[in-house]
Amino acid sequence: MSTYKELYGNSIKSYTSDPSNPKLGEMWYNSTTLSLKGRLSIAGTWASANNRSRQVGNSSFAGTPTAGLSVGGYIANAPSPPTFSHQVYVEEFNGSSWTNGGNINSPQGTSGGSGSGTQTAALIAGNVVGGPGVSTYVATTFEYNGSSWTNGGSMGTSPSVAYTSATAGTQTASLYTTGQQAPGTRSTATEEYNGSSWTGGGVYPTGLSRVTGCGTQTAATAFLGSAPGVPNTTLACSYNGSSWTAITSTNEDRSDAGGAGSQDNALGMGGYRSGVGSTAGVELWDGTSWTAQNSLANAGPTSMRGPSAVNTASALAVQDSNVEEWTGPTIQTKTFTTS
Repeated sequence: MSTYKELYGNSIKSYTSDPSNPKLGEMWYNSTTLSLKGRLSIAGTWASANNRSRQVGNSSFAGTPTAGLSVGGYIANAPSPPTFSHQVYVEEFNGSSWTNGGNINSPQGTSGGSGSGTQTAALIAGNVVGGPGVSTYVATTFEYNGSSWTNGGSMGTSPSVAYTSATAGTQTASLYTTGQQAPGTRSTATEEYNGSSWTGGGVYPTGLSRVTGCGTQTAATAFLGSAPGVPNTTLACSYNGSSWTAITSTNEDRSDAGGAGSQDNALGMGGYRSGVGSTAGVELWDGTSWTAQNSLANAGPTSMRGPSAVNTASALAVQDSNVEEWTGPTIQTKTFTTS
């Protein structure tokens, strides 16, 4: 049997107290406590959170896990094929419970829009509006101040980006890219918002919808998605403020996944997989590669369109009314036992 020194090139050292700054993977013996210790990476975990009050799909989201904002969405009605009632309702999350916020100022409701910003300064854009059985793609954008909504600048003509786009940034410096313009049509356009008006940005490599995004207007990551004739994809791309560049592909092909984090530290959760359907899979991007994480308890698409955190230390996954909270991987000192 190989020794620790043969495997790792050094012996386990003995200390009277734990090292002040141990390296990841380092092991040592504490002669004071008579214990073997090491510095390890502990996997992230999911825990159930209080549900939203409404069973709503395809909502927009903004904010953080302790100050989140859920906007609109749809409720599927019984006929086959079903019709969809777009909602005006807004719910706010304080880290433990959901309460009603100010209804969005879209009389026919909204769904499929993507959100950016915070709970008290949010932007929702790229929307579908309309009543049961009626859907209209609109260029209107909506801004929230923590209690009420006003219209912001309209997106490009037609619009150039609409419905289930990837998003990143804040209310006054936001990024929206790719997305569904109409049934059968996907955009490759990117639009950037400065708080009052939209301008064109870099072209996305492939026209997709139901793409996941996170980061800032000048340092974003977008990944996954689907299109007619294109199965759920593993494509992932990075944005530098002017152009998109393909990065390492995800391990699983997916669409409709939730997202959180930054350009070099992103989390993708849930969604749909080709040939599988609903998935509970979770992947973490560290700026170099994607690694599988502990799965969600519930498989399926997330109900929100927008990042649920600015980093991956914590995040929310919202699937219809079900809510799960993520606590990201941590580096910890652990004591080893023989039990």
